Amino acid sequence: MDSRCEPTAGRGTALGCLAGGVPQGDGGGVSGAGGFVRRSATAQRVLAYLEQHPGADGQELIQRCHCSKRHAYKVISKLHRAGLVHISGWITDNGDGPYVRRFSAGAGVDVPKPRAMTLVEATRRHRERMEPIERELENVRKNTRRHKVKVDPLMAAFFGGSNGS
Repeated sequence: MDSRCEPTAGRGTALGCLAGGVPQGDGGGVSGAGGFVRRSATAQRVLAYLEQHPGADGQELIQRCHCSKRHAYKVISKLHRAGLVHISGWITDNGDGPYVRRFSAGAGVDVPKPRAMTLVEATRRHRERMEPIERELENVRKNTRRHKVKVDPLMAAFFGGSNGS
């Protein structure tokens, strides 16, 4: 385990003296969110890591605080509801992927989630990234789908069938 994200010893005191959810507190006798932080080693590790590394995302917290994904997000949501962490930003791995929250310790205003791209914007962006040969092949496929097959009149006369026009 990374020793920098371990809480200091003593009644649930995390790094930065944010023990039990009370700044400069020792965590003793605090109920609600403070009691949760005092009782939960994972919450203490999460708070300690976020104090040292503001702007960490959930995957970083899972890896650094050594817990399962489900448990980590439960702890983060409890800490968020209690006002001990806030959403400091949103990131995406690539332009097409979903946005992921970044957390920082302490009370703060949550950054609003970015607006999702519309289908028109996504299509325009996809076409801008296409190579010219790919664009030409896509246009050929479109024109082929639009083209109505016409039956030759002589073949229709010999073998029957509708003319199609």
